[in-house]
Amino acid sequence: MMNTEVAQVGGDSSSTPPSHPPVVYAVRHAQSVANSVKEADRVEYYKRCWLDDSTLPADRRLRDCVLTPEGAAATLSVALDPKEESSESSILIVVSPLTRALLTACLLFHRLQTAEGVRVLTVVEPAAVERLNAPHDIVENVGRQVASVFEEIYPFLLDVEAPPGAVALARALEASCQDLAQQWWFSAAEPGQLPQRVLESGVEERRERLRECIKRHVRDAGCAVSRVFVVCHWGVLFTLTGVKGAANLESVEVKGFLDL
Repeated sequence: MMNTEVAQVGGDSSSTPPSHPPVVYAVRHAQSVANSVKEADRVEYYKRCWLDDSTLPADRRLRDCVLTPEGAAATLSVALDPKEESSESSILIVVSPLTRALLTACLLFHRLQTAEGVRVLTVVEPAAVERLNAPHDIVENVGRQVASVFEEIYPFLLDVEAPPGAVALARALEASCQDLAQQWWFSAAEPGQLPQRVLESGVEERRERLRECIKRHVRDAGCAVSRVFVVCHWGVLFTLTGVKGAANLESVEVKGFLDL
């Protein structure tokens, strides 16, 4: 019988609020198909990165790509140890809706399923998506319908022999997607409007939006949250820390991010 409760955010608002803000960590996703293609042939990657390749097999597709088998194995090898968690603590996992982040979260936190007294809450948050360009971005940052995403996630977890806890987290994340807009990734452009680089110019606005979203999720948790893990992308780590070049699976504490 599992000891950890995996739940959506949204609990009893009468619960005791935290006495101090939770510690926030930003975690970049594991190696994705897009990462692998770019590393193998940058010319090929840049030829394809603005084109919709949704019809390609998952192991070649850039749009909202999956992890590579190597990325999945690397994630399982560094899965969070439940012994690091204090008894009766609550952990909030905030995840980008893009497939590579969802898979990383499932594999990275699966061991929390066996942690005595640790409550795991999940939320899927579009504010944690990478935004390099606007109003249109490269295709790996273009989302897909939730049903299509999870139709791919469950077989992927089976193929990489993910533990049962990873599947349980996938189900919790799928439930957390129920409030997403049908085309949450879509941003309409004005006539004649072309994509512009916004990674640097929009950093303050994106940082503040993500901060407010996480504050709301912590309040909605209905319990004292000790730690928040934001499973996201290198562009989001840059937004939160000001440092570029985060490696796959790099985890950074974002000090002083929340002031509840």
